[in-house]
Amino acid sequence: MTGRPKVADLRPGDVVRLRKAHPCGGFWWLVNRVGGDIGLRCETCGHYVMVPRFRIERRIREIVRAAENWGSDTGVGQAEPAGESDAKAQGRKEQAQ
Repeated sequence: MTGRPKVADLRPGDVVRLRKAHPCGGFWWLVNRVGGDIGLRCETCGHYVMVPRFRIERRIREIVRAAENWGSDTGVGQAEPAGESDAKAQGRKEQAQ
């Protein structure tokens, strides 16, 4: 062992599950900022916190990458393909007329 702790590979857009629940009851947090401090937003209530990296690394239970279609059954965290949102908006305009 080298004595150096393992550094978590976090990226903006990742969703992490922490060991303890937020007071609102949510376990899932969206990573918004990465650096010495990690910016997290609670997926349940939207509360935003900045936590030092070394504290987050000890508290992470699971990391879900943004590219793995997080929340495919709930629609959370899914990005629409480019141009699709414009087509949907155009369809709504036509229906309104």
